Amino acid sequence: MLKYKILILGELATNTYLLYSQDSKNCFIIDPADDSTTISDQILTLKLNPKAIVLTHGHFDHALAALELQLIFKIPLCCSSLDFFLLKNLSKTATYWLGRQIKIPNIKKIDKDLNKIKSLKLNGDNIKLIKT
Repeated sequence: MLKYKILILGELATNTYLLYSQDSKNCFIIDPADDSTTISDQILTLKLNPKAIVLTHGHFDHALAALELQLIFKIPLCCSSLDFFLLKNLSKTATYWLGRQIKIPNIKKIDKDLNKIKSLKLNGDNIKLIKT
């Protein structure tokens, strides 16, 4: 059975989700907003085992903590290649929309292209991707 934890993070109050298997504690980090410390603390508190970062889209407020979490947990980044142009400009976009200088590395590659697959598996659970 899958469970989830919602974290509301960052200046834009972005929803970050920890979707996890109740049995194995394997999880996906979905849309990691700009607070990798809070996200990783919750993962450790819940004793979760991250398997991937999943970006529903490439807006900066849904991806600012992605690279740091990738380094911490050594997990792949999953996103549609159609949004890659946004990920390559995270710092510039965040600076523009937040009205102050944001220095964060831009994402240079996607490990799994969600545009090319129909679902993700977390343990035995199949998570259907709905492209909009």
